[in-house]
Amino acid sequence: MVAAIMQPKWRPIRTVRHMTERIRLALDAYAGDPAGTAQALRDLIGEDQTQFVRAAALLRNERDKAGFLPLVEILAQTEGICGRLCDPQLLDKDSAVDLAGRIAAIAPTLDGKLVRLLPGRGSDDSDPAKMLQAERILELLDAIADSGRVAPMLAHLTNHPNARLRAKVSLLIARWTPNLRATEIRLEGKDARVRANAVESLWGDKSNRASALLWRAVKDEDNRVIGNALFGLYELQDQNVIPYIFSMAGHEKPLFRATAAWTMGETKDPQFLPALEKLTHDLYASVRKSAARGMAQMPKADAQPESSAKGAPISQNQ
Repeated sequence: MVAAIMQPKWRPIRTVRHMTERIRLALDAYAGDPAGTAQALRDLIGEDQTQFVRAAALLRNERDKAGFLPLVEILAQTEGICGRLCDPQLLDKDSAVDLAGRIAAIAPTLDGKLVRLLPGRGSDDSDPAKMLQAERILELLDAIADSGRVAPMLAHLTNHPNARLRAKVSLLIARWTPNLRATEIRLEGKDARVRANAVESLWGDKSNRASALLWRAVKDEDNRVIGNALFGLYELQDQNVIPYIFSMAGHEKPLFRATAAWTMGETKDPQFLPALEKLTHDLYASVRKSAARGMAQMPKADAQPESSAKGAPISQNQ
């Protein structure tokens, strides 16, 4: 069977479906011919690396097959695989994270190779495609990296001219290296994205100092910073924050009302339903949309009450 996989009678690989069919045949044949299967897989990735990576992602539900581990080993050994993993046009985030995690288990230096694809020191390149690639790299690093080793390698990007990248790196480093003084410094910065992510990094920190920083952020001038602070305080079960959330829902600026709707939705607290219902009739579409999403997150009437330990909220920056 393995020999048949590479026979000329097969159509040239033009679609991911063709590649998936051939890889699946190889996986099925592995038990009877491990060496032949490994060679067939190497030939397939040599024929079309892009379609091979796509097919490998589609076949990840067949990871229990004996031949799947050799497939991952071949991916780990292939030159240029890092570039495929961090291409948002090639793989969706979940597929990329899954494959990267499996490759990293075999090749622990994958995180360092990914870091080397990020903009270097002094780079001011903000090409949109490169920024999307950089964001995907950060998502992969967040999932697989040795944070203590990699965090210092990202520090220079906190000064990158692209505000979105700068903010994402700051959030990642803050999560990896909890340091309230560093967070306090970021809260003093001019970049609202960085401040918002600094506040987000405080979520779940029950220390008095973290709570004080969250209350300080409630007085910020940016709606996202305030929204993150209000949600963080709600998660700490600080009842004093409830009036602030309601007050923000009546703010004169639509951006603030939309953020209030996001905050109420993330709490999944039914006491906010009347306020959300009112916001669904707001003059501004952005507010109505945010309110509708918030209402959709509320538990159904017959659902069991949720504990305060809910699933991870969706960041305002995503």
